Amino acid sequence: MRAELLRRIRAHERSLLLMIEMNGGFAGSNATRFQRDEVLASEAATRNDLIDWEAPTAPLAVEKLLHLLAHVLVGKIAFDEEALAKIQAQCRGFQRKAKN
Repeated sequence: MRAELLRRIRAHERSLLLMIEMNGGFAGSNATRFQRDEVLASEAATRNDLIDWEAPTAPLAVEKLLHLLAHVLVGKIAFDEEALAKIQAQCRGFQRKAKN
């Protein structure tokens, strides 16, 4: 279970680092618009994959949310309404399980 979370986190981190490098000019101005779009799409896909993954335990869910929150706090990603709704639904699910 934890290995699956780590796989998703690492995939997201790799795509996010590529996005940061490209936005910061580290990748140089040689990057084409297609390459930029590809990097942005990769980051969005890995972020959504991580958000959509429902952690089977509360500790893994907390770890997942902390990873996502860390990126939000440094201003590297933002969540749209759909992503926030998914995260809230997952949190409510864990709250219901904890009460039972």
